[in-house]
Amino acid sequence: MATLSTSITEVRFFRENWILTVANAIWSVLTIWDWKSGIKRSEWSPQGSVFNGPLTLNANPDAVACAAILTSQLNGPQHIVLLALDDAGRLTSILEIPTTLRPIALHGTRLALCDDARTTTIHDYESGTTVCLDSPLVHGVDHCIDVVFAPFHLLIVRARSIALFGYPSGDLIATHSFGWVDGASVSYNQHTNVISLLIRHQSDNPWTADVSTLQLHNIFPTKDGSGFVFPPVAAAGISSPRGALRCPDVVLGRYGTAVWISPQERTMVVDEASDLLSKETLVAAAFPGPLNVDSRVTAVKMYTNSLNNWTALDYDEEHGRVALGSSFGKVTVLQL
Repeated sequence: MATLSTSITEVRFFRENWILTVANAIWSVLTIWDWKSGIKRSEWSPQGSVFNGPLTLNANPDAVACAAILTSQLNGPQHIVLLALDDAGRLTSILEIPTTLRPIALHGTRLALCDDARTTTIHDYESGTTVCLDSPLVHGVDHCIDVVFAPFHLLIVRARSIALFGYPSGDLIATHSFGWVDGASVSYNQHTNVISLLIRHQSDNPWTADVSTLQLHNIFPTKDGSGFVFPPVAAAGISSPRGALRCPDVVLGRYGTAVWISPQERTMVVDEASDLLSKETLVAAAFPGPLNVDSRVTAVKMYTNSLNNWTALDYDEEHGRVALGSSFGKVTVLQL
């Protein structure tokens, strides 16, 4: 699949056979594809505006609003646009909410909106109720990565901090920090009531030959099931080469499998051109859990890219599919 844009900034599996891509050229475009046939079903673009933040899909597939995204006009106002999808795969705007906050999570009619410092607002766009939450204040930018809705609780995951709140009370219960992270993915298993976090720790120097670590942490429920135990418990880790990446994302499934892009360790090849060769690699792994009874992580290199131009990544654990978007506007779908 290919777009007319020069860059794919997001790619997301959607429904059974569709993929959503966000592409940015002069204007931002959201496109729905049938990934099996490569046929474009529809596209939607905000008139005179660009996307200014991540695309958020509704965790409830039966909800009217399937997605939310922040749009921005040049030197003008910003709005969150809620989108609905018909059976033919056409997107339409059903509501605009004036705000500068970015949509991070959408659960039914509840929208989690965050800034890049500490504030999170849970807004129910149907009832109009709002709950405001403040994470611990840290020095510098602390952008939000994810907001997890669990029974009577919210877990807010930011780049430098995580915070557990009661919901809808808004009471701050516990906090923790993993330091600076390059990427993080959160998975909530409703059957076990366990929240898992896969953390990709940030490299101080991406050009060193040292390795960085991807670490899985679990947040377990209390014995009576009324809350969660802090701090998170480290479960397992795996090393990954350091290096420059356009897509440092990691994607963790609810059953403990994950994918990420690994930069190839750079080696100097001495010849007439003195070329510096490297390839980025898609890695799939099974962490200790339901699908891996071993205490160690099992990882496999799945696919390499000599162009080093992957810009977006998504993973459908249930069906064993990976989608990779590139800066050339191409989407590659792999069946694991």
